[in-house]
Amino acid sequence: MNNPLNKTDNDAHITLKKRTSSLFEQACQKRPLQICPQFIYKNKIKPVYFKANDQVLNPSDDIQNKFTQTILKHKNQLLSCSSKPLSTKNVTCAVLFSGGPASGGHNVIAGIHKVFGKENTLYGILNGPKGLIEGTLIKISEEKIASVLNCGGFDLLGSDRTKIKTSQQIEAVKHTVKQFNLDGIIIIGGDDQTQMLLC
Repeated sequence: MNNPLNKTDNDAHITLKKRTSSLFEQACQKRPLQICPQFIYKNKIKPVYFKANDQVLNPSDDIQNKFTQTILKHKNQLLSCSSKPLSTKNVTCAVLFSGGPASGGHNVIAGIHKVFGKENTLYGILNGPKGLIEGTLIKISEEKIASVLNCGGFDLLGSDRTKIKTSQQIEAVKHTVKQFNLDGIIIIGGDDQTQMLLC
């Protein structure tokens, strides 16, 4: 079955342009990825889960007005990290950038890739939400991560500001999810972009 929004079949292989790094970027890429200690268990990086604790935030009226559904669902409770990691095997997820580039985007993907390890699969969605609609995904590899580690921007995957809201777009996204057997989609972007993406 072809993606509903594609007029022609996508190429079987998507080739990324080779990225050239400045001397400064090359020096940055040699630095280790900084990992929050909550994700380190017995000297290995592992996924963890979070659960609500008894502490409740009191956000400003402006925040409450913008995040009414989230606040209604979660009651402004803070989350605590589990003391033991999750066991994840054979999970397949895809990650995308949405909106304008930010300095930490590449390292977020690097962290997700490390947490996933070799027992799970991580795809990158090219050109943001538009790529999710069109089904343009690539496998994230160590080589791809090394080329952007500690370097700002969203240029590994690209980004855009597409709003997914028509029934045709939603069907195209469903097709992509089925085609790549995705268990989840991770969106890296600001609150404005993620709200537009999910409207």
